Amino acid sequence: ECLRIVVASATLDAFYKNAVKEDFLPTFESVEAKRQELLRAALPKDAAMLQRSIFQQFWLSHISWGDLWQPSPKQRVINAVRTGSRELGFRQHRHETFDDLAMLHRAAMGT
Repeated sequence: ECLRIVVASATLDAFYKNAVKEDFLPTFESVEAKRQELLRAALPKDAAMLQRSIFQQFWLSHISWGDLWQPSPKQRVINAVRTGSRELGFRQHRHETFDDLAMLHRAAMGT
């Protein structure tokens, strides 16, 4: 799932870069270079430790109540990846169930 998120994020970045006008491309590239630098920087040793309460974590992850109904583009990508993978599982289960029903129907018609 992590790889899916990375690929989706990289694809969105590539689409956004292609959509940026020539005049703003140097600004975009400098911001992208800084973002890459920060991504490659070492994390602090206590980065994984919770320093805020669960309520504060929830409040910080949702800027406003509207975010619950209108998520950001990044939240939509993550939700789409998760929903898509679940839908594929449901679709596979449905096909297996239909195959089983067809086999039972053939067996019932044969007797």
